[in-house]
Formats: sequence, structure tokens, C-alpha cells
Amino acid sequence: MSISNSEGQQWDRAENRREHPRMRCAGTAEVHLFPVGVRCLGRVVDLSLGGCCIEVEEPIEEPSGTRVEVYFCVMGTTVQVPGRLCHVRNQVWAGIQFAEMSSRKAAQIQELIEELFSDTVTE
Repeated sequence: MSISNSEGQQWDRAENRREHPRMRCAGTAEVHLFPVGVRCLGRVVDLSLGGCCIEVEEPIEEPSGTRVEVYFCVMGTTVQVPGRLCHVRNQVWAGIQFAEMSSRKAAQIQELIEELFSDTVTE
């Protein structure tokens, strides 16, 4: 399965190491890191059914595996999802893998991704 994002890049499952292809998007985000109680604000860079990338305003120093709660708003849809910090690049790019997500949250994110994809196809 191959899809294009708004910048014309190809996302191909066979070539991508991720289980779910990510769609470029723009939105606001708030990440709560547990158990340290740190809250980071930022913006959503991309989104998939399995996770997202967030550019944070303040450096993140917590290690991979740290439990998080992500609140993000993309295209007017606000979602709260539990997850784990997968990696942090340059302390400002946070890769987050969603975890223990309810079927209702998964459906909400899937609907949002389909809307993002339909917007890129019509552009």
C-alpha cells in the first residue's frame, strides 16, 4: 500500500519500517511524561494509527520507554492517547508510540488519518 502526503513524498509499507504509515499534518500537542510529571507543549508533525512525531517547545531529557499521555488537536479533532516515548532526536523531536489504546480512540485516529489522506488526494 502506497500513499502520498501533502509534500508529495511516498509512504510505502514495504519500504517503511513502521507498521502504520505516517501522514504529515499540523496541529497542537501537549505531552505529559510520567512519573516525572513534566508537561511539554509542541506541534504535531506527523500521525499514524500507531504513533506520532511531535516537535516540542522545551527539550525532553527523559529516556525512551517513558510513559506519556498525549493530547493533540489536528483538523479540529482533539484526541487524548496513552503511549510511550520511543525516541527523542535533538531533544525536540519526540517519537511517540501509542499504547493501550481503546477501540474508540483507534477509530477516532483512523478517521482523522483518512480525512488527512483525502485532503492530500484532492490537492
